[in-house]
Amino acid sequence: MGLYSNIHAKRKRIENGSGETMRDKGDKGAPSATDFKEAQKTALKNRSFDVPPSVRKAAKKGLELRRIHGRGGLSIQEASKLGIGSGVARARDLIKGSISFDTVKRMHGYFSRSADDAKAKGDKSRGFWGDDANPSSGYIAFLLWGGAAGKRWVESILKDLD
Repeated sequence: MGLYSNIHAKRKRIENGSGETMRDKGDKGAPSATDFKEAQKTALKNRSFDVPPSVRKAAKKGLELRRIHGRGGLSIQEASKLGIGSGVARARDLIKGSISFDTVKRMHGYFSRSADDAKAKGDKSRGFWGDDANPSSGYIAFLLWGGAAGKRWVESILKDLD
């Protein structure tokens, strides 16, 4: 049972006449500020996150560009062989509109691994970063994971844990 559940249960017992009392802040046995901070982190980790429309839009665009150009992002089968997340699976999750904290962490891992992809020099046969008419595989993969909006969103969620 978590901290907030314990507090709620104790208040309920007191309401029902248990004779107990709530401790005051700073009393021996009372939760500390650190306890509350840890409880907030746990609550954040156990919830689902609604995907912003801009992130969903980027994922849809990534799937469409992958369909048109036949490149970018790994299929679920390819990714599982490498032990990493699939851009195609991630895009589908994002489009559905809600993801878990574990998925947020996987997205952060992707963005960390691919931080330099935008700097890669493209060419006519491999495509170019940010060019919808001839996109690079890296650009399509980036969109599948939510694009720039997804990166900002994931960073803001993880910042709340600090």
